[in-house]
Amino acid sequence: MLIFVAIAFISRVKAQNLQTFIYKDPAFKMEYPGSWKVSQDEFGKNKMITFESPKTDEKERRGDAMLALTVQPLEKGITTLDGLMKTQLGALKKEMGVKTFLENKRVEGKQILVFNMQGGDKVLKTKMVLWVHKGLMYNFMYASKIHFYDTYIKAAENIIQSFTYL
Repeated sequence: MLIFVAIAFISRVKAQNLQTFIYKDPAFKMEYPGSWKVSQDEFGKNKMITFESPKTDEKERRGDAMLALTVQPLEKGITTLDGLMKTQLGALKKEMGVKTFLENKRVEGKQILVFNMQGGDKVLKTKMVLWVHKGLMYNFMYASKIHFYDTYIKAAENIIQSFTYL
């Protein structure tokens, strides 16, 4: 019984440490761990929200893992996820050097891709979740060095699952 109470207490404390990020246009929100840093940028009509995990090595510039949400208008002529994937898969292979996908599946109207890519002098394990909504492409991209991937994937998936349109 004491163990159950302790687990419930720890779960509640962890839940209380969540922060809420709200974006106005397009309107959506997400919850993220309070220990992660959040930033946002706009590049023309493209919007990017970045969540960065804590870092364990002070020599590194960034945290151990990063999750970025990019929201951008669909390219002319693309109206569906199938159309988007035709362009995205080719771009991933050409621009990011992705040779094979560890995972490539469609779940509940979202395309999920997992792959390794070269990030400077490091190999990054990456998970992308893409979907189309009201003429916009939404792209969550989680990336970390391979040995940190499992450490932060659950937190990244929780952020993605907390995404809600307002």
